[in-house]
Amino acid sequence: MGRSVSVPNGAVMAAFQNLSDTYDLDTFDDWDWDFVTDELTDQFLEMSPSAYRNQEWAGREDRVLAENGLVQFGCSTYCGLMSIWLIPRYDDQDNLVTGWVNRIRPRFEAAFSSLRRIGTFSNGEGIYERVAA
Repeated sequence: MGRSVSVPNGAVMAAFQNLSDTYDLDTFDDWDWDFVTDELTDQFLEMSPSAYRNQEWAGREDRVLAENGLVQFGCSTYCGLMSIWLIPRYDDQDNLVTGWVNRIRPRFEAAFSSLRRIGTFSNGEGIYERVAA
């Protein structure tokens, strides 16, 4: 059975990137991974001045990089495909989370999306298209 990159349950927004568009994955190592996650975190911290770095896991494959009072920001990878996502920190803040996410959506997508998920096959493999530049 196939599969695609993970997006945590309850994610309120997700962006997708193909790492091989930017990096040579044949030589990609831990230093490169640290650089990528630091760069992603810095971009998010610019979008959300109240956010701070946080290193933890949201499940087995989803790495939290930062958070603010409303959401956790993180990423997941699988076979060179990366999802960058936001998940709410608390269930009881739905209206606050929705309003905040809608305000940052254009900047979030411009900063983190180079692919858009357009569907999923029955075996779990995702189908993506390139986002127009």
